[in-house]
Formats: sequence, structure tokens, C-alpha cells
Amino acid sequence: MNAACAPTLSPFRTVGRWLVVLLLATGFAGCQLLQPTEEDEPVEDPPIIEEVTEPEPDVTDGTLNDAIHLLQEGRSDPAREILENILAERPAHRMAARLLEQITEPPEQILGTEYREYRVRPGDSLSGLAARYLDDALLFYALARYNEIEQPGLISEGQVIRIPVGIDEEKPVAEPLVTDDTDVVATARVLGENERYNEAVSLLVAAARGGNLDEGGRKVMLDFGLSLADAYLDAGHLDRSESVIDRILPWTQDLPDADERVAGQQRRIDARVDYQRAREALEEDDYDRAHEYLLSAIDRDPDFSEAADRESGLRADRVERHHERALRAYRDQDLNEAIESWSRVLEMEPEFEPARIYRDRALELQRRLDES
Repeated sequence: MNAACAPTLSPFRTVGRWLVVLLLATGFAGCQLLQPTEEDEPVEDPPIIEEVTEPEPDVTDGTLNDAIHLLQEGRSDPAREILENILAERPAHRMAARLLEQITEPPEQILGTEYREYRVRPGDSLSGLAARYLDDALLFYALARYNEIEQPGLISEGQVIRIPVGIDEEKPVAEPLVTDDTDVVATARVLGENERYNEAVSLLVAAARGGNLDEGGRKVMLDFGLSLADAYLDAGHLDRSESVIDRILPWTQDLPDADERVAGQQRRIDARVDYQRAREALEEDDYDRAHEYLLSAIDRDPDFSEAADRESGLRADRVERHHERALRAYRDQDLNEAIESWSRVLEMEPEFEPARIYRDRALELQRRLDES
């Protein structure tokens, strides 16, 4: 992290989490879901992450949505004209003022000077990063200027950008613009239906923090929160999956079936932890311990097919290993070792007839030796 001085933020910043409703509703190019992926190392000639955009809007009407589209394309002059016209008619329009500030004021004045570096991953966008790290997707244009990016809608995989950190506690907090949750939930539903779970959850959590989310909205938060946790889980990001659960739990834990659904998600996470431990045990050639972890993973999540497939293969390998060990012990007249190994084989494969036959012979031989 680099730090030049204490961060200085705009008084509009806190409002942004509520303003994100209109921004997300426009479907603007920069608001792509942050897909859970591993951080890639920089590569030569990195591919451009070009986000799908809607047809270019007709800016003759001069709407706020038009200004947002223009800013995504890096066309600040016509966007500024639109925003100034809006403010001339409605001086109290705080969203227009917020966007205009990002055009006219130095980005460091809005975001502060303290930052950390971040390497762009596949699926990232400036608006998504602003929503994730600044709690406000609307700060995408200030973030672009902060990094000298001319077209906010285009960033490159592997590109290193600066993410502002810190909050100026002395800045006054503005009142949220959203006074009910109707638009919030409707927008979140659209985002979730398009599998943009991260943005949907961020929007709903922001509304819940402001006390503007009813039980219906919290149910939507639970649905999309668990979907987001699943997406992270499938990508192998166990910590992020757990983080999503922790994020939504304060507002969803009293909902019907919430405990059961969250517990089910936690079991799936724990199953993946067991699976990772099984892989580590296999790397150490500890097949017995690896098999125990795989059985635990399957017990926690019976639908975990990858663990089931690995367990099946490992079980066959262990059966063969223990059977061979038992045969060697039998030939060496180590009956106790032979009987124990064949017993373990039968625990894993009760229908493995050679182990049953040989173990019976070993037991009979041991009985005779004991009697003699």
C-alpha cells in the first residue's frame, strides 16, 4: 500500500450505496459481476475485457442515464452538459451532482490519496470494483480518472490499478436517497436473474443497513446470497463463500428455513475443506487419512460428485494395497497383521470375496495355533 497523506473523500460517498439502484437499472457497461476467479499473473499482450453494452442511447433527451452511458465511454464533455442541464432544472438532484463532481473535481479529492494496488482479473470492471471496495458502483468514473483510464468500460486482464482505501470520518454523512425498498428489490431481482449475484447482494445489504428492506427483500437477499456463495464455492473460493454467508446472516437469520439453508451451505463448504485436506494427504502418500477425509466430505455433501469419484478410485486402490499387504503378512506368518489388513479390506468392500476367504483361513490357522 502507498500512502501520501490522509485520505480525503467527498460528502457524496455514503449516498452512493443508495444511488446504485438507478445506475444498476440502466444496465450500464461497467457494472459486470465480479466472478469468483483466481488472480492471474500479468501476461504479455493481455486481452481486453470488453463488456457487453446496450445500444448507444439517444442523448438528445439529456437524461441521467444518458450521462452514465457517456461517462462509461469516456465522453465527459457531453455528459457534463447533460448533468449541468439537469441541475439547472433540479438543483437538489444529488445523483447528477455526484456524477458532475467526478468530472470537475480531482479524483484524489473524491477518493483520497491512500490506496493499494490491485491486479485486474477476468470478469472485473471499474464499476464492479467500485461497488466491491468503495461501496458505491457510481464511483466508476472517479476511479477511472484516479487511474488515468480514458474509457472506463474497458480494462485489461492483468492490469494493475489503484484502489483507494480509508474513510474520512470528519466528512458529513448525507441522508440516503432511497426511502423505500420497492426499486431496490426489483432491481436486485433483475440482477439476480441475470446471475449478477454479487451486485444484487451488495444492493440489498446496503438497503438493509439503512433500514429500508422488508421481509420480502430479505428473502431475496437470502436466495441470491446463497447463489453467490455457491458460485464462489464452485470456483474453489471457500473463504469468499463463507464471507458471503457472514455478510447476509445478520438480516436473514430470522427468516423461515434460513437456519436450515445456511447450515446446508456451511456443510457444502466444510465438505470442500475435507476434500482439500484429502488432496494434501494424498500428496503425502497417506492414503488412509485421505480416504477418511473423502468419506467425511461425502457425508457432509452427498451431491459432491468430485469427492465421490475420487473416493471410489481411492477405495479401489486401498483395497488392492491392503489385500497385497495381507498376503505378504500371511506368507510371513504374521497372522495378526494379515487378519487386520483383510478386515480393513472388507470394511471398504464387503463383497470382496478373496479377502473374506483368506481372512477365514488366517483366523482358522490362528485358532489352531492357539490350541496347540
